[in-house]
Amino acid sequence: MTSYAQDEPKVQSLHKVYFLNPSYEFEAALSPTATFTGNPGLSFTFGARYSSASGTETLFSIYPSINTGFRHYYNLVKRQNNGKSIRGNSGNFLTAILFFYGGELASSGVDTPDVTILPALAWGLQRTYNKNFNLSLMLGMGYYSARSGDRTWQGETPVAQVKIGYVFLKR
Repeated sequence: MTSYAQDEPKVQSLHKVYFLNPSYEFEAALSPTATFTGNPGLSFTFGARYSSASGTETLFSIYPSINTGFRHYYNLVKRQNNGKSIRGNSGNFLTAILFFYGGELASSGVDTPDVTILPALAWGLQRTYNKNFNLSLMLGMGYYSARSGDRTWQGETPVAQVKIGYVFLKR
């Protein structure tokens, strides 16, 4: 009797550049389903605030950021068995991630902290398409601690991230 078992799927080590929030990301394979990520770049915040005195104001800030984390890809076997691609770590994942944000580089006058630390737990998905186009989405919850001079803010916060970019894959 002959067996034609498929190889077990494995994550890859990847280098990526993202355009929506300009950044570089390295994703290092630690096991067949786990990776470590490092992502230095720029982050943007947008929002609006209303006051009866000044009306509605549009707010934005741009600041340096870095995040590191561990991802566990939990559906690679299912994707492979259904004939879907796992190329470029295309799969769904659970992650523990730590965000570091520095002081603002540019702002609309928003009172932004000098430093923010945000550990979070999240669910995400990543897809690598033709021509190495990469899409990564992440949703979760975290707890932030921010400081500006002698002032401190802390609390729970939702975490959402959309990244669109390019992944460098070995041929």
